[in-house]
Amino acid sequence: MDRKVLLINPWLSLGIYKNTKLDGLVTQIPILSLASLSGMLTKEGHQVEILDLIISDSPQKDLYTKLARFLPDYVGITFSTPAYQEMKIIAKTVKDFNNSIILIGGGPHASALPEETLQDTLLDLIVIGEGEETLKEIINGNPWENIEGVCYKKNSKIIKNKPRRLIDNLDNLPFPAWEKFNLQKYKSSPITSKSFPVGPIETSRGCAFRCSFCNKNIFGHKVRAKSIIRVIDEIEFMLKNGFKEIHIWDENFAFYENRILEMCKEIEQRNLKFLWNIFFGVRTDSVDKEFFDAIAKAGCYSVAFGIESGNQEILDGVCKGIKLEQCKKVVKFAKEAGLETVCYFMLGLPGENEKTLKDTIKFAVELNPTYAKASITIPFPSTEMFLQIEQEGRIKSYDWSRYNLHNTSDVYQHENLTWEHIHRYYNQFYRKFYFRPSYVFTRFKKDILHGGLFFDLRHCTNFIASKFNNYTYAQNH
Repeated sequence: MDRKVLLINPWLSLGIYKNTKLDGLVTQIPILSLASLSGMLTKEGHQVEILDLIISDSPQKDLYTKLARFLPDYVGITFSTPAYQEMKIIAKTVKDFNNSIILIGGGPHASALPEETLQDTLLDLIVIGEGEETLKEIINGNPWENIEGVCYKKNSKIIKNKPRRLIDNLDNLPFPAWEKFNLQKYKSSPITSKSFPVGPIETSRGCAFRCSFCNKNIFGHKVRAKSIIRVIDEIEFMLKNGFKEIHIWDENFAFYENRILEMCKEIEQRNLKFLWNIFFGVRTDSVDKEFFDAIAKAGCYSVAFGIESGNQEILDGVCKGIKLEQCKKVVKFAKEAGLETVCYFMLGLPGENEKTLKDTIKFAVELNPTYAKASITIPFPSTEMFLQIEQEGRIKSYDWSRYNLHNTSDVYQHENLTWEHIHRYYNQFYRKFYFRPSYVFTRFKKDILHGGLFFDLRHCTNFIASKFNNYTYAQNH
């Protein structure tokens, strides 16, 4: 029997950037996980609708309107740690509307803390880890006790079933159901995209590395790759559905470099002309000059790198497994290939002090990528970092809404730094990187040649405003 399923993305998914350095710079992208889940359920014959509240001006009103019109049997909510409170509000709205609707939670936070989440919320059950096969069995009506990879409530008890094996062959997954989205409602920033609508794609799942700040409880540590034919077929499907630019969302896109070279050849052989961007970044120990030359020739215009710190001891302490000299060489290769470069950094990693924070700012300036992004280090549940800090008694708040990478304060006690220090260097990072005379001159020249002067001036104004907001927040918390 076909069922009605409503899949929801909370409004805070991008709202975490409100009043921060990145406010107004984040591209809205249809959520890949719900598109993939919807593709699976639609193939099974169920009626599926997606409510992506990041594009809603009135989330609560739109939620109630959707419930009243669609009358779902099941509602699934995906959520990260910062969106925990929004999930609870959505769950209450659903249950107040119709208490018989089955509420399902999923995503990184639910997978990290399934029992605690069920005890604290109105959710009926949680999908732990990779969701397509598990959710299919739930909606098809299989008894919950027979479904691997779920945690559920039964007679006031919390029951957690054994884990589900990861999907071996990703080619067997249906294409994501992009037809469920109104692509014209998604906005793009000219810093993170060149054309829109922008669509995300995963060519693989999993990451073999074990950085202490990272959570791999969805796709695990085993790298599983789609075949090249499947990847390019999926890209063609996305372009036919209206996407103008593709962003690669793999956790470790270049893990098999030869595979990426084959992918670039297939793009050329099919004569596909589209813009693409390696948005989630590549490891600097996984790529070489040939890699960058190949992706640039195949239409890629931007590549990101997870650098994290400009101090080698700090990198080693979080098990990053890369070297600073390696980073310099690889970023240089990307520039020589004509690619825009984006470098990601984290401030306040374990072991940090004022010297190492200065090292990171200095290294970011030395690398001189097209864009640099710094976030405040937050220990998220189930990561090695969180477990270590919790064991040492330094977690100060379990209010998950405060776990924001760009606007947080005092959720844990850093061993060397106060939150005033961390926020001060967060502001310094952006000021010293983006307000260098050489960088300002380069941006101005580019804006004159290619446009974008108004956007950069507006971003500069937002930067100054966010600096004031961050200072006020830090002083009052």
